[in-house]
Amino acid sequence: MTDHEDEVIGVLQLLNARRGISRHVSEFSEEDIELVSGLASQAAVAVTNVRLVKGMEKLLNSFVQCIAAAIDEKSPYTAGHIQRVARS
Repeated sequence: MTDHEDEVIGVLQLLNARRGISRHVSEFSEEDIELVSGLASQAAVAVTNVRLVKGMEKLLNSFVQCIAAAIDEKSPYTAGHIQRVARS
């Protein structure tokens, strides 16, 4: 699986295509390959989206902590209160 920048972000492994009633092992058809390629692309988009959301959550939490630290530095009277609120 590759992302929008053509970096490998995951791998799908398909084993033993089976055909017909006998269920003998055979090669994957072009149709199978196209279907799996499409699914892999969708999976790559999903993985990338999860990574982006996690990164944005981390960035937002860091921003809140920075703002809280700045407020605490400005007002020693309420020091610590903002940090506690930011953690909850």
